[in-house]
Amino acid sequence: MTFLVRLPLEFYPADALDGLAPHEGFDLGTARAAAWASQLAYEDEPEKLDAVAARWRVALAAFSPPTGAALPMPQTRGIVLRRPGTTILAFAGTDPLVLANWLTDLLFFVNDDGLHGGFAAALAAAWSDVTALVADHDPSHRLLITGHSLGGALAVLAAQQAVIEHVLLPEVYTFGMPRVGTAAFARDYDAVLGARTFRLVHGEDLVPAVPPSSLGFHHVGCCLSCARHTRFDRSLLKPPPCDDPQLVSGLQSALREGVRRLVSLSLDPQIRSDLKGQASRLLAPALGDHLPDRYWQALEPQPAAS
Repeated sequence: MTFLVRLPLEFYPADALDGLAPHEGFDLGTARAAAWASQLAYEDEPEKLDAVAARWRVALAAFSPPTGAALPMPQTRGIVLRRPGTTILAFAGTDPLVLANWLTDLLFFVNDDGLHGGFAAALAAAWSDVTALVADHDPSHRLLITGHSLGGALAVLAAQQAVIEHVLLPEVYTFGMPRVGTAAFARDYDAVLGARTFRLVHGEDLVPAVPPSSLGFHHVGCCLSCARHTRFDRSLLKPPPCDDPQLVSGLQSALREGVRRLVSLSLDPQIRSDLKGQASRLLAPALGDHLPDRYWQALEPQPAAS
Protein backbone atom coordinates (compact mmCIF):
# COMPACT_ATOMS: atom_id res chain seq x y z
CA MET A 1 0.00 0.00 0.00
CA THR A 2 1.10 3.63 -0.42
CA PHE A 3 1.14 6.82 1.64
CA LEU A 4 -2.31 7.80 0.35
CA VAL A 5 -4.13 5.13 2.38
CA ARG A 6 -1.88 4.85 5.43
CA LEU A 7 -2.93 6.61 8.63
CA PRO A 8 -0.43 8.00 11.17
CA LEU A 9 -0.16 5.78 14.23
CA GLU A 10 -1.31 8.50 16.61
CA PHE A 11 -4.76 8.59 15.00
CA TYR A 12 -5.59 4.98 15.96
CA PRO A 13 -7.62 5.25 19.20
CA ALA A 14 -6.96 2.79 22.00
CA ASP A 15 -10.72 2.23 22.48
CA ALA A 16 -11.49 1.44 18.81
CA LEU A 17 -12.72 -2.07 19.58
CA ASP A 18 -14.15 -1.42 23.03
CA GLY A 19 -17.67 -0.88 21.71
CA LEU A 20 -18.00 -4.34 20.17
CA ALA A 21 -21.44 -5.48 21.27
CA PRO A 22 -21.71 -8.88 23.00
CA HIS A 23 -24.74 -9.72 20.85
CA GLU A 24 -25.38 -10.21 17.14
CA GLY A 25 -27.46 -7.81 15.06
CA PHE A 26 -26.61 -4.28 14.01
CA ASP A 27 -24.86 -2.20 16.63
CA LEU A 28 -23.15 1.19 16.26
CA GLY A 29 -20.29 0.18 18.58
CA THR A 30 -19.63 -2.90 16.49
CA ALA A 31 -19.82 -0.79 13.33
CA ARG A 32 -17.21 1.58 14.75
CA ALA A 33 -14.92 -1.34 15.60
CA ALA A 34 -15.37 -2.72 12.09
CA ALA A 35 -14.62 0.68 10.53
CA TRP A 36 -11.35 0.92 12.43
CA ALA A 37 -10.41 -2.66 11.53
CA SER A 38 -11.10 -1.76 7.89
CA GLN A 39 -8.78 1.24 8.23
CA LEU A 40 -6.04 -0.90 9.75
CA ALA A 41 -6.30 -3.34 6.84
CA TYR A 42 -4.79 -0.62 4.62
CA GLU A 43 -1.55 -0.65 6.63
CA ASP A 44 1.47 -2.67 5.50
CA GLU A 45 4.17 -1.51 7.92
CA PRO A 46 4.80 -4.37 10.39
CA GLU A 47 5.87 -2.06 13.22
CA LYS A 48 2.69 -0.01 12.97
CA LEU A 49 0.49 -3.11 12.76
CA ASP A 50 2.17 -4.54 15.86
CA ALA A 51 1.82 -1.25 17.73
CA VAL A 52 -1.90 -0.97 16.98
CA ALA A 53 -2.49 -4.64 17.85
CA ALA A 54 -0.85 -4.05 21.22
CA ARG A 55 -2.92 -0.88 21.72
CA TRP A 56 -6.12 -2.80 20.93
CA ARG A 57 -5.04 -5.90 22.91
CA VAL A 58 -5.57 -8.30 19.98
CA ALA A 59 -3.53 -10.92 18.15
CA LEU A 60 -2.96 -9.87 14.54
CA ALA A 61 -2.03 -11.72 11.35
CA ALA A 62 -1.76 -10.13 7.90
CA PHE A 63 -2.07 -11.69 4.45
CA SER A 64 -0.89 -10.42 1.07
CA PRO A 65 -0.53 -13.11 -1.61
CA PRO A 66 1.75 -12.30 -4.57
CA THR A 67 0.22 -10.30 -7.40
CA GLY A 68 -0.36 -12.44 -10.50
CA ALA A 69 1.30 -11.65 -13.80
CA ALA A 70 -1.87 -12.11 -15.89
CA LEU A 71 -4.99 -9.95 -15.92
CA PRO A 72 -6.77 -9.01 -13.75
CA MET A 73 -3.56 -9.02 -11.63
CA PRO A 74 -5.37 -8.87 -8.26
CA GLN A 75 -3.45 -7.48 -5.31
CA THR A 76 -5.48 -8.44 -2.23
CA ARG A 77 -4.47 -7.51 1.29
CA GLY A 78 -6.07 -7.93 4.67
CA ILE A 79 -5.72 -8.72 8.35
CA VAL A 80 -7.20 -11.05 10.94
CA LEU A 81 -7.68 -9.76 14.48
CA ARG A 82 -8.39 -12.14 17.35
CA ARG A 83 -9.71 -11.35 20.80
CA PRO A 84 -11.55 -13.63 23.25
CA GLY A 85 -14.76 -14.82 21.61
CA THR A 86 -14.33 -12.80 18.41
CA THR A 87 -12.37 -12.99 15.16
CA ILE A 88 -12.36 -10.00 12.79
CA LEU A 89 -11.38 -10.51 9.16
CA ALA A 90 -10.79 -7.16 7.40
CA PHE A 91 -9.95 -6.58 3.74
CA ALA A 92 -8.09 -3.56 2.39
CA GLY A 93 -9.82 -1.40 -0.18
CA THR A 94 -8.52 0.37 -3.26
CA ASP A 95 -5.21 2.22 -3.09
CA PRO A 96 -5.48 4.95 -5.77
CA LEU A 97 -1.77 4.54 -6.59
CA VAL A 98 -1.89 0.77 -7.16
CA LEU A 99 -2.72 -0.23 -10.75
CA ALA A 100 -3.76 -3.76 -9.76
CA ASN A 101 -6.54 -2.34 -7.56
CA TRP A 102 -7.88 -0.25 -10.43
CA LEU A 103 -7.89 -3.28 -12.73
CA THR A 104 -9.85 -5.21 -10.11
CA ASP A 105 -12.42 -2.42 -9.81
CA LEU A 106 -12.83 -1.77 -13.52
CA LEU A 107 -13.17 -5.37 -14.72
CA PHE A 108 -16.89 -5.40 -13.91
CA PHE A 109 -17.94 -8.13 -16.34
CA VAL A 110 -20.33 -10.65 -14.79
CA ASN A 111 -18.86 -14.13 -14.38
CA ASP A 112 -20.76 -17.43 -14.50
CA ASP A 113 -21.68 -17.10 -10.81
CA GLY A 114 -23.29 -13.70 -11.33
CA LEU A 115 -20.39 -11.87 -9.67
CA HIS A 116 -18.28 -8.86 -10.59
CA GLY A 117 -15.36 -10.59 -12.32
CA GLY A 118 -12.64 -8.40 -10.84
CA PHE A 119 -13.87 -8.79 -7.27
CA ALA A 120 -14.26 -12.56 -7.64
CA ALA A 121 -10.69 -12.85 -8.96
CA ALA A 122 -9.36 -10.71 -6.12
CA LEU A 123 -10.94 -12.93 -3.48
CA ALA A 124 -9.82 -16.11 -5.25
CA ALA A 125 -6.21 -14.86 -5.18
CA ALA A 126 -6.29 -14.61 -1.38
CA TRP A 127 -8.77 -17.30 -0.44
CA SER A 128 -6.21 -19.97 0.48
CA ASP A 129 -4.48 -17.49 2.79
CA VAL A 130 -7.81 -16.51 4.35
CA THR A 131 -8.83 -20.13 4.79
CA ALA A 132 -5.57 -20.90 6.58
CA LEU A 133 -6.15 -17.99 8.96
CA VAL A 134 -9.78 -18.78 9.83
CA ALA A 135 -9.70 -22.57 9.58
CA ASP A 136 -9.32 -22.92 13.35
CA HIS A 137 -12.10 -20.44 14.14
CA ASP A 138 -14.37 -21.78 16.86
CA PRO A 139 -17.92 -21.82 15.39
CA SER A 140 -19.29 -20.85 18.79
CA HIS A 141 -17.33 -17.60 18.60
CA ARG A 142 -18.22 -14.53 16.61
CA LEU A 143 -16.79 -14.06 13.11
CA LEU A 144 -16.98 -10.49 11.84
CA ILE A 145 -15.94 -9.77 8.24
CA THR A 146 -15.46 -6.19 7.13
CA GLY A 147 -13.88 -3.82 4.65
CA HIS A 148 -14.02 -0.38 3.09
CA SER A 149 -14.70 0.18 -0.64
CA LEU A 150 -13.19 -2.76 -2.57
CA GLY A 151 -12.55 -4.33 0.83
CA GLY A 152 -16.30 -4.32 1.51
CA ALA A 153 -16.98 -6.15 -1.75
CA LEU A 154 -14.40 -8.77 -0.79
CA ALA A 155 -15.96 -9.05 2.68
CA VAL A 156 -19.31 -9.99 1.14
CA LEU A 157 -17.76 -12.58 -1.16
CA ALA A 158 -15.66 -13.99 1.70
CA ALA A 159 -18.77 -14.31 3.88
CA GLN A 160 -20.51 -16.28 1.14
CA GLN A 161 -17.51 -18.59 0.79
CA ALA A 162 -17.26 -19.04 4.56
CA VAL A 163 -20.85 -20.28 4.58
CA ILE A 164 -20.29 -22.62 1.63
CA GLU A 165 -16.92 -24.09 2.57
CA HIS A 166 -16.62 -23.76 6.33
CA VAL A 167 -20.25 -23.79 7.47
CA LEU A 168 -19.63 -20.54 9.34
CA LEU A 169 -22.28 -17.86 9.66
CA PRO A 170 -20.44 -14.52 9.89
CA GLU A 171 -21.64 -10.99 10.38
CA VAL A 172 -20.62 -8.48 7.70
CA TYR A 173 -20.09 -4.72 8.04
CA THR A 174 -19.06 -2.76 4.94
CA PHE A 175 -18.29 0.90 4.30
CA GLY A 176 -18.67 2.60 0.92
CA MET A 177 -19.04 -0.77 -0.80
CA PRO A 178 -19.72 -1.05 -4.56
CA ARG A 179 -22.23 -3.54 -5.94
CA VAL A 180 -20.86 -7.08 -6.03
CA GLY A 181 -23.15 -9.16 -8.24
CA THR A 182 -26.42 -9.56 -10.09
CA ALA A 183 -29.93 -9.43 -8.68
CA ALA A 184 -29.99 -13.24 -8.67
CA PHE A 185 -26.79 -13.34 -6.62
CA ALA A 186 -28.19 -10.72 -4.23
CA ARG A 187 -31.40 -12.72 -3.77
CA ASP A 188 -29.51 -15.92 -2.91
CA TYR A 189 -27.05 -14.08 -0.67
CA ASP A 190 -29.78 -12.24 1.23
CA ALA A 191 -31.66 -15.47 1.87
CA VAL A 192 -28.78 -16.57 4.11
CA LEU A 193 -26.77 -13.49 5.07
CA GLY A 194 -28.95 -10.48 4.24
CA ALA A 195 -30.08 -9.85 7.81
CA ARG A 196 -26.46 -10.24 9.02
CA THR A 197 -24.91 -7.89 6.45
CA PHE A 198 -24.82 -4.16 7.19
CA ARG A 199 -23.83 -1.79 4.41
CA LEU A 200 -23.02 1.77 5.50
CA VAL A 201 -23.06 4.73 3.09
CA HIS A 202 -21.82 8.17 4.14
CA GLY A 203 -23.07 11.39 2.56
CA GLU A 204 -22.49 11.80 -1.19
CA ASP A 205 -20.12 8.82 -1.46
CA LEU A 206 -20.52 7.74 -5.09
CA VAL A 207 -18.73 4.39 -4.94
CA PRO A 208 -21.80 2.52 -3.56
CA ALA A 209 -23.70 3.66 -6.68
CA VAL A 210 -21.45 1.61 -9.00
CA PRO A 211 -21.50 -0.59 -10.96
CA PRO A 212 -24.95 0.83 -11.79
CA SER A 213 -28.15 -1.18 -11.51
CA SER A 214 -28.70 -0.54 -15.22
CA LEU A 215 -25.90 -3.05 -15.91
CA GLY A 216 -27.68 -5.76 -13.93
CA PHE A 217 -25.90 -5.34 -10.58
CA HIS A 218 -27.75 -5.25 -7.25
CA HIS A 219 -26.73 -4.54 -3.65
CA VAL A 220 -26.99 -7.04 -0.80
CA GLY A 221 -27.81 -6.74 2.89
CA CYS A 222 -29.26 -4.01 5.07
CA CYS A 223 -28.40 -0.40 4.23
CA LEU A 224 -27.72 2.50 6.59
CA SER A 225 -27.06 5.97 5.18
CA CYS A 226 -26.30 9.27 6.85
CA ALA A 227 -25.98 12.86 5.63
CA ARG A 228 -22.42 14.07 5.17
CA HIS A 229 -20.61 15.04 8.36
CA THR A 230 -23.38 13.70 10.59
CA ARG A 231 -23.53 10.47 12.60
CA PHE A 232 -25.17 7.21 11.62
CA ASP A 233 -28.58 6.58 13.23
CA ARG A 234 -29.46 2.91 13.63
CA SER A 235 -33.19 3.71 13.48
CA LEU A 236 -32.74 4.46 9.75
CA LEU A 237 -31.44 0.97 8.90
CA LYS A 238 -33.23 -0.41 5.84
CA PRO A 239 -33.74 -4.19 5.57
CA PRO A 240 -33.01 -6.11 2.38
CA PRO A 241 -33.74 -5.96 -0.44
CA CYS A 242 -32.32 -2.46 -0.73
CA ASP A 243 -30.44 -1.23 -3.81
CA ASP A 244 -29.66 2.31 -2.64
CA PRO A 245 -27.95 4.50 -3.76
CA GLN A 246 -28.67 4.87 -7.48
CA LEU A 247 -26.08 6.33 -9.84
CA VAL A 248 -28.09 9.08 -11.55
CA SER A 249 -29.67 10.47 -8.39
CA GLY A 250 -26.34 10.11 -6.58
CA LEU A 251 -24.54 12.11 -9.26
CA GLN A 252 -27.20 14.81 -9.15
CA SER A 253 -27.04 15.09 -5.37
CA ALA A 254 -23.24 15.13 -5.30
CA LEU A 255 -23.17 17.82 -8.00
CA ARG A 256 -25.64 20.01 -6.10
CA GLU A 257 -23.59 19.69 -2.92
CA GLY A 258 -20.37 20.42 -4.80
CA VAL A 259 -21.84 23.58 -6.35
CA ARG A 260 -23.23 24.71 -2.99
CA ARG A 261 -19.84 24.31 -1.37
CA LEU A 262 -18.08 26.08 -4.26
CA VAL A 263 -20.47 29.05 -4.15
CA SER A 264 -20.10 29.36 -0.39
CA LEU A 265 -16.30 28.96 -0.63
CA SER A 266 -16.48 26.49 2.27
CA LEU A 267 -14.24 23.58 3.18
CA ASP A 268 -15.26 20.31 4.74
CA PRO A 269 -14.83 20.18 8.54
CA GLN A 270 -11.42 19.09 9.78
CA ILE A 271 -11.26 15.44 10.80
CA ARG A 272 -7.49 14.90 10.69
CA SER A 273 -4.81 17.50 11.39
CA ASP A 274 -2.12 15.89 9.22
CA LEU A 275 -1.33 17.15 5.71
CA LYS A 276 -3.40 14.47 3.93
CA GLY A 277 -6.33 15.19 6.20
CA GLN A 278 -6.13 18.91 5.45
CA ALA A 279 -5.83 18.31 1.70
CA SER A 280 -8.85 15.98 1.70
CA ARG A 281 -11.06 18.91 2.76
CA LEU A 282 -10.72 20.21 -0.82
CA LEU A 283 -12.10 17.06 -2.46
CA ALA A 284 -15.44 17.04 -4.24
CA PRO A 285 -18.16 15.52 -2.00
CA ALA A 286 -18.53 12.44 -4.22
CA LEU A 287 -14.87 11.59 -3.54
CA GLY A 288 -14.28 13.09 -0.10
CA ASP A 289 -17.28 11.35 1.44
CA HIS A 290 -15.81 8.00 0.40
CA LEU A 291 -12.68 8.36 2.54
CA PRO A 292 -12.37 5.94 5.48
CA ASP A 293 -12.03 8.80 7.96
CA ARG A 294 -15.49 10.09 7.02
CA TYR A 295 -16.90 6.71 8.08
CA TRP A 296 -15.15 6.31 11.40
CA GLN A 297 -15.90 9.95 12.23
CA ALA A 298 -19.62 9.31 11.55
CA LEU A 299 -19.47 6.40 14.00
CA GLU A 300 -17.81 8.24 16.88
CA PRO A 301 -19.94 8.09 20.05
CA GLN A 302 -22.12 11.09 20.73
CA PRO A 303 -20.51 13.39 23.31
CA ALA A 304 -22.11 13.14 26.73
CA ALA A 305 -24.62 15.86 27.55
CA SER A 306 -23.31 18.39 30.06
